[in-house]
Amino acid sequence: GTSFIANITEPVEFSFMFLSPMLYVIHALFAGLAGIVCYLFNIRIGFTFGACIVDYLINFRIATNAILILPIGIFFFALYYVTFYYLINKRNIQTLGREAKAEFGNEVTLEETELGLASKNYYYMATKMLQAFGGKANILDVYSCNTRLRVEVVDPTMVEEQRIKQLGISGIIKPTEKNYQIIIGLEVTYVMAEFNKLLEE
Repeated sequence: GTSFIANITEPVEFSFMFLSPMLYVIHALFAGLAGIVCYLFNIRIGFTFGACIVDYLINFRIATNAILILPIGIFFFALYYVTFYYLINKRNIQTLGREAKAEFGNEVTLEETELGLASKNYYYMATKMLQAFGGKANILDVYSCNTRLRVEVVDPTMVEEQRIKQLGISGIIKPTEKNYQIIIGLEVTYVMAEFNKLLEE
């Protein structure tokens, strides 16, 4: 949106330039190629605001061959998409949304101490987590260690794991059918305190 309206492209470029300089080099080559194509088609259009859609519309009537920017833009969109899609998947480049998920086992690891929750509203987190576990009636036992909330339930079919994951926790381990270990990080003590308050109500 910001790229289209205000020509602020840095957030997009920063999302991959440090992860894969190769993609940034390709981006630079494609950008240069686009400039050459516009030159060859004698496209002349000025800009004042930032070489974005606003400038395009304002200067359209006084520009030369400005309409050709549309098919050229579509072509380069397809070129970028196909090239980046292929390279990102081929080389497994971990761009935003494709980061490798940490694997957790039954034993607490040092890595878990660096984890954190998506929200600092621990009452809210505990409330939503309790709801996802099927409510107070479905809780047999709950306690915590350094980084994990350990919950034993009556009926595991009532547990909505996806809802728990949506709270921003780092993982769920099921040592047994009725036992859950919710990997939270050092903030688990705050969540545990709120969780216990809810159980006592």
